[in-house]
Amino acid sequence: MQTCAHNADVSSQCRGVLTMQTCAHNADVSSQCRRVLTMQTCPHNADVCSQCRRVITKQTCVHNEDVSSQCRRVLTMQTILTMQTCAHKADVSSQCRRVLTMQTCPHNAGVTSQCRRVLTMQTCPHNAEVSSQSRRVLTMQTCPHNAGVSSQCRRVLTKQTCAHNADVSSQCRRVLTMQACPHNAGVSSQSRRVLTMQTWGRLICCAGRSGGISWVGVDS
Repeated sequence: MQTCAHNADVSSQCRGVLTMQTCAHNADVSSQCRRVLTMQTCPHNADVCSQCRRVITKQTCVHNEDVSSQCRRVLTMQTILTMQTCAHKADVSSQCRRVLTMQTCPHNAGVTSQCRRVLTMQTCPHNAEVSSQSRRVLTMQTCPHNAGVSSQCRRVLTKQTCAHNADVSSQCRRVLTMQACPHNAGVSSQSRRVLTMQTWGRLICCAGRSGGISWVGVDS
């Protein structure tokens, strides 16, 4: 519930510092895979390795110049989505842009088709329908315009089953439900968007078994 200043018992390969407050200093965390998971903003993480910096906050990390341009990560302790809109992420490397917000991300042209990410609060062991080439950017609300998202990797990740969505416009379908959408043949490949309204808390594939936070599609 407080700062995990010392984590010598955590493996040096992938140490994880999960705290309810800011872990300003994590020298004890492995330089290979430092993880700074906080409930607040970690604006400065110079101590985090430049190869795999992870800035996970409950608010918007608008400015992350200190985060490595190779693997910037702007995640949060909740929906792994920020509590505000990450409208401008020019400071995030074009190789690994991550636009994860708790609100509408109307424009995501800046997100490269090479590094789409599906980030959830729990483990989604089964994501066969999600292409490993381009995992998605999931938001808490509707992303009306996502022309920047490749047609190769549209995603349908929701909290309920959206078996059929023929009634959704083929140009910009929006499936906002409460469980998993395994089948979305009705969603156009031009603009598939599955934006959940909550955290995937009791998702079938998760069922609260992970007991912690994990990432799908993010380099580990």
